[in-house]
Amino acid sequence: HHGDTKGSTTHPGETRQANSQALQVLAGYIDTFNSRKYDVVINLGDAIRDVKHKSSDLKLLDESLKVFSKIQGTKYFIAGNHELKTLEDDDIRAIADKYNVTSSIPCMFELGSFQVLLIDSQIEENGLARISERTINWIENTIDKTKPVMIFSHYSILPLDGYANFYFENEILNG
Repeated sequence: HHGDTKGSTTHPGETRQANSQALQVLAGYIDTFNSRKYDVVINLGDAIRDVKHKSSDLKLLDESLKVFSKIQGTKYFIAGNHELKTLEDDDIRAIADKYNVTSSIPCMFELGSFQVLLIDSQIEENGLARISERTINWIENTIDKTKPVMIFSHYSILPLDGYANFYFENEILNG
């Protein structure tokens, strides 16, 4: 969540997200990541703390993906709700392409004996996410049902609520 630090709405006086430090922290791990020589690195989104102003959000995403791109290996980026509040897929793709990061989602690649699926979500009017019918059809038509599958998404594919979650404690989410 690269951006301005935000205080907690559910815990007044406490910092919810130290967003202003996000890129500095990630940059501090680059050498460690690269020393381990990962084949694939997947960023599951919310690289920015959106300010709901497109040009500012584009700048934050550019800064985030520039640092993320320094990690060696094939890189993928799945947009999260913070990117999707003001940015279009084409905006995200243009910045990702600039840094040689794949953001065309959904996609599938093989990693050893596994099929790895990266799937997108759509944010509904109520603020909750869902997997689109288009993506579900893509999954059904893409996977080899005889091989194991790993699925990565910004959102959980299982129903969750925010009970006792620091971020959503006062805003319980139902199915």
